[in-house]
Amino acid sequence: MKLNEDERNECLSYIKSLASDPRIIKLKKIKQHHCSNRYTHCVRVAYSCYKFAIKSSIKYNMHDLLLGAMLHDYFSYDWRDKDKTNHKAPLHNHPKEALAEAKKDFEISPLVEDIIVHHMWPITLFHIPRSKEAFLVSWIDKVVSFSEASRSNKRNIKKRFRSHRTREKQEKKLNKKQEKK
Repeated sequence: MKLNEDERNECLSYIKSLASDPRIIKLKKIKQHHCSNRYTHCVRVAYSCYKFAIKSSIKYNMHDLLLGAMLHDYFSYDWRDKDKTNHKAPLHNHPKEALAEAKKDFEISPLVEDIIVHHMWPITLFHIPRSKEAFLVSWIDKVVSFSEASRSNKRNIKKRFRSHRTREKQEKKLNKKQEKK
């Protein structure tokens, strides 16, 4: 769907207005994929959906696409914190929880509901997206999540490699000192 400059600016300002909404900003406090917070993750998904949609020949409902992308993980607990939550199967349950919280704070259309509830497909095997917008958010969410997890793993690998190299250097220095004696 080729957007003219005014339409692109309108979409970007909508993403910015959502990103500056205090109800969404609260997601900054919740960890997501080890190297980011839930707010940053949702903004990345929304912006990536926007970038894909404007280059695509498919016509999307941009308002609902962007709102659904920003709210797809709109729930207020860290599913890794087992002490504070007794949530079983968080990958399967959080879309329903995100929808329930989003309905409390926002006016949700059936399309946005479809996006939120089905964004974990294909992990939630039988919760198949019913709209092209929900399919796009589901797909982009996996790409962004993989990118975030990879970035985190890359940092961990670099840290391990650095600490290994540091140990090697220390051992060499120690060996040199011992050889001099």
